[in-house]
Amino acid sequence: FFPYDSIYPEQYRYMCELKRALDAKGNCVLEMPTGTGKTVTLFSLITSYQYAHPEVGRLIYCTRTVPEMSKALEELRTVIDFRVETLLKDQVGKGEPAPGEQPKAHGGLPGGRILGIGLSARRNMCVHAEVSKEGDRERVDELCRQLTAPWHREQAMKEKGKAEVCQHYEKYEASLSDQSQLLESGVYTIEDLREKGLEEGCGWCPYYAARRLIQAADVVVLNYQYVLDPKVSLASALGGAPIMPGSRPDKNAHQGVEPSIVVFDEAHNIDDVCIEALSVRLNRQRLDQSSGNLQRLGAEIERVKR
Repeated sequence: FFPYDSIYPEQYRYMCELKRALDAKGNCVLEMPTGTGKTVTLFSLITSYQYAHPEVGRLIYCTRTVPEMSKALEELRTVIDFRVETLLKDQVGKGEPAPGEQPKAHGGLPGGRILGIGLSARRNMCVHAEVSKEGDRERVDELCRQLTAPWHREQAMKEKGKAEVCQHYEKYEASLSDQSQLLESGVYTIEDLREKGLEEGCGWCPYYAARRLIQAADVVVLNYQYVLDPKVSLASALGGAPIMPGSRPDKNAHQGVEPSIVVFDEAHNIDDVCIEALSVRLNRQRLDQSSGNLQRLGAEIERVKR
């Protein structure tokens, strides 16, 4: 399902090599000249392959930046809209098929539809009136964890009006309790999810909703760190239980890993991302904070002993 009238020779060769790698269930390194439609070519071939072979699992597409993520999801939306329209025309031409004969994608959605989700850091997805104003990523993460911590929410329920909670997270939890479907099928960018988080009818937290939805999505577009950084990967639980460095792998761990097609856009950046993910940066401020935390911890231990 290619959404344009003509295809470049480079795009055709790219598709052939990509399909060869998918058939072999192996790895490949591909490149195309700038401006020749690499992203739409890749999505066109892989989503069609998913449609024909649902057992290959979801597509995990990794990018470096949020703008690249949004652009990729827009291209994916173009491809899927074309596929749905084409399949609908075929059905009308042949007569409406029986319900059991409806074409289905990996996620079981009829008519060639899929669920495509973008996931980024809290800083890029937060819609909380105050927390979203913070520019520092670590500060946003810290405030978010404070407002959504189970003990904090429990205290807020006991002392109504005294402790603030995140209403968007509360709506997300309420949606899970009601077993309501967070989103209909479709392709959703970071901006789309933020708009849903601000809508009166939805209002749930885009970040936690996206983390939940990627477990059921046919296509996930996210940052490199969600696959390469063991700490971030462990938190997202994307594709099964990842293994932390230094831990002993479970002999049966492979049984819980879901099949996936993983794509790294601009893959020459992988080295830098891996180095950053497994490096620790220390400065005087962080050392002073650590020293102060240890002193407070020591004082608390001594107090408990007495």
